[in-house]
Amino acid sequence: MNKKRKKKRTKRTPEQMKQLRKKQRKLMNKSIKKTKLREKERYDNITLEDLENHLMGCVESEHPIESQGIFPLSDCVGGFLKKFEEKSQMKLTNTYGGYSCFRNDNGLILLSDKRNKRNLDSDKHPLCGSTVILEWIVSNVDNRQEGWGKRMMNLITELSSKYDISVQLHCCDCSDWKKNEVMMKYIGNGMSTNQLRNWYKSFGFELDPFNTVEYVYSKNNIVKDCLIHVSNSIKNSVKFPSILGYNGRFNWDSTINCFEKVLLQPVQ
Repeated sequence: MNKKRKKKRTKRTPEQMKQLRKKQRKLMNKSIKKTKLREKERYDNITLEDLENHLMGCVESEHPIESQGIFPLSDCVGGFLKKFEEKSQMKLTNTYGGYSCFRNDNGLILLSDKRNKRNLDSDKHPLCGSTVILEWIVSNVDNRQEGWGKRMMNLITELSSKYDISVQLHCCDCSDWKKNEVMMKYIGNGMSTNQLRNWYKSFGFELDPFNTVEYVYSKNNIVKDCLIHVSNSIKNSVKFPSILGYNGRFNWDSTINCFEKVLLQPVQ
């Protein structure tokens, strides 16, 4: 039985091996460069509409509309949203349940009606029917440092005072969201939680005593807190029990001062 002869391999010289490795490196670098160019092109093509679709998809999966449907907007919340769309020159591009998404070339703002988001069907809750949650405010990466965010925040607080509603928000650096490519483009280089807190405070937001269970700490520092731009009617009527165990109930200013001293201190 004849056996096939193995083809004798030509042994390359050191110089030939050097040239071969050089060629392989060149091809590998070319492939890496093409891959980076494709990734950059895909990244550059991500738009605010893509961001909106991603956020609204998260809303639909995390907050499905309950079987009882949604509550009608109160006059004050409905009036606020209508006037905001008019004054902001933003288009109402998407709605779901109690969520309303506004967008233009400058950025995106997602607002929600607290009564529908939290299913507050009891008129006994002090914020029922008179509170909007600022879910997201994201400026276009091509138009940053031009004051759009500041103008929108001033408009939101101005209209909230006019319609006597409160505005709540969660303040955090959104590190968990940055794993997504769409989110990375728009919030990847955002401010820290402390910087955001100070920025919101410049518009009159304060620590929110209604949401004490939603504050989150990590490594002895607060990394997610709740802020509120409270309406005058709530500020002048609601009183809170002491978080330090004292007897009696305390007004808004006293409670906020206590929150500032206790919650913003590093956890021991």
